[in-house]
Amino acid sequence: MVIQSCPLCGSIALLVDSEIQACTGARCGHRCKIGTTKQEALFEIEEKRLLKERLQKEREEEQKSVDNHLTGNSLAGFNAGWERNGNTLLIYVPNMNADYGPSSTGKSIKVANREDMMDYGLQFTLNVYRPHNQMDRSTSENARVSVIRGGRINIEILDIHEDLGPSSTGKTNLVAHVQQSVGDVIVQLTVYRY
Repeated sequence: MVIQSCPLCGSIALLVDSEIQACTGARCGHRCKIGTTKQEALFEIEEKRLLKERLQKEREEEQKSVDNHLTGNSLAGFNAGWERNGNTLLIYVPNMNADYGPSSTGKSIKVANREDMMDYGLQFTLNVYRPHNQMDRSTSENARVSVIRGGRINIEILDIHEDLGPSSTGKTNLVAHVQQSVGDVIVQLTVYRY
């Protein structure tokens, strides 16, 4: 077996698979194809940095567009929108890296918030925040959460006609519920029907 070395720092690189190696250097950790030159590795790093910046700019532009729509239509909330398609509902947060300042308790940073009412007596409450202390949550019913394109959170309600039973107050019926860690943020969503 031939010992590979990292093209960036010269440390030993371990094979990840038949084509990829990973640097063992404590300050480097670069992964690349076997045989990559230093120049190719630097170019690849720069491409990844530019892509990340471009995606972040897209997220911020979509965030600003959603916020302008909410403000222009006198709707409460920030950094969150929704789209309905047949029996499914997509609630989205354009930019999970947003910072709308500290929460009222000071225990977290506000990322997104929205309460809305739609047809069929359907309503939802969304709260996304970045806690100061690490939290790990993962519960969901009738929903699927994903992150796409550099930090957009999508929460898909699988069936808007679902009935998960009465809420704790008994005044509404739950349609979907999510409390989930996504990266460094917590997504809390309740969809209900009066």
